[in-house]
Amino acid sequence: GLIVLWLSSTVGGYASTVVGLPPLVGQLLAGIILANTSAPSIPEDWRQRIRSSGLVVILLRSGLDVNVDKIRNAGKVALRLIFLPALLEALTTALASVLILDMSPAIALAQGFILAAVSPAVVVGGMIDLRRRGYGVGKGIPSLVIAAASLDDIVAISAFSMCIGLAVRDNDKSLVWLVMNMPITLCLGVGVGIAGGLFLSLNVWHKRWQRSTLLLLLGLIAMFGTKKIGFGGSGALASICLAATASSLWRKKRKTANADNAGNFNARCSHSAKDLAFVWNVLSEPLLFGCVGTTLNLRVIPASSVPYSVAIVVIGLAARIPMAYLATHGRSMTKHERGFVALSWCPKATVQAALASLPLAMVNELMAERDEYEKYVQWSRQIISVAIISILVTAPLGSIFIDHYGTKWLSCDVQSSASAEQGETNTVALQGIVGDDTRRNSQASNP
Repeated sequence: GLIVLWLSSTVGGYASTVVGLPPLVGQLLAGIILANTSAPSIPEDWRQRIRSSGLVVILLRSGLDVNVDKIRNAGKVALRLIFLPALLEALTTALASVLILDMSPAIALAQGFILAAVSPAVVVGGMIDLRRRGYGVGKGIPSLVIAAASLDDIVAISAFSMCIGLAVRDNDKSLVWLVMNMPITLCLGVGVGIAGGLFLSLNVWHKRWQRSTLLLLLGLIAMFGTKKIGFGGSGALASICLAATASSLWRKKRKTANADNAGNFNARCSHSAKDLAFVWNVLSEPLLFGCVGTTLNLRVIPASSVPYSVAIVVIGLAARIPMAYLATHGRSMTKHERGFVALSWCPKATVQAALASLPLAMVNELMAERDEYEKYVQWSRQIISVAIISILVTAPLGSIFIDHYGTKWLSCDVQSSASAEQGETNTVALQGIVGDDTRRNSQASNP
């Protein structure tokens, strides 16, 4: 079943690029087809491992791009862009879910923060392509979006972990323990991540394959290890802190190293990013999106729920886009430039694919003997439906919009491009993180 899923998703992703869509669309559709035919099914515990492993790869790639210096240079605008649109979209979709779907507030908020995360593969990849071509570099617009996107997922995933812990909890644990569990989860995730990053940055891993393998292995250990001891929410935060710490220390060592060794430290981010990109494109992406597609079983999730899912997604975007526009105030942008940032801040894909099925898995594990089990199962399946609809709607439209309107709404500052890219201390790593994604998105937008 796993081989069939991978082959089908890979073929679906390629076919999707041929017709001008991002590969994830074809991968999702391949999974949906498999779920609604007589194809071999995949055990649920395998699905959970696929989703968790895919999330680790996503977060490690994002963590390598977290650059505190770039975020500091972007100033308050970057902070507003990180927090305000995501928070408003989460709250708005949560309220809509309570009113339309009669969800409990806690699980509705969990769904809201699933939807609130942007897709680095779509947004960052498109911005790198525009910056290379010189669009918007005069005002640093691509760099602003890249800097904000690097932390947007952290905020959304951390908030989701808290909300889902409140919504789906073990009756054997008291509310006091649950409240104490939240700061413990955050501190454990940060602590494990920093410790792993310090270990990875030791100057004893001289081979490229050693660093890349250890980075991935430490991320997987953090994800599955923290879940094993009862702090599953710590794994995601630990993965991104791990990569961010290692990347930051490598950059600092590059600045203090002598001329002979500076290039070696400079290449470490790039090598690890490229290796993770290969793992993502060849293995994790088709398995993750195909696996998410298999959860949309139309024999279980009624077709009548689709309009409600579309309504939730549209309501969230209606709140997110104006707030993202307002968040860019104070950076001397034109209306078209602010509009471009706002509309490019909408694509969803990777985080939604990794987290959408988690509520259902937790409900099956912790609430099977409770009276409200069926109700929570229905809500969890609705979350899957909403997440898949959000990917199918926003990912292709976002990719096409960034590629098409970026060249129309942003000024072309060709002379500024070289100096702007020279000033980016982490450009090499960024090219590794999103290089393959950029090429595939460009192919999808220009068939």
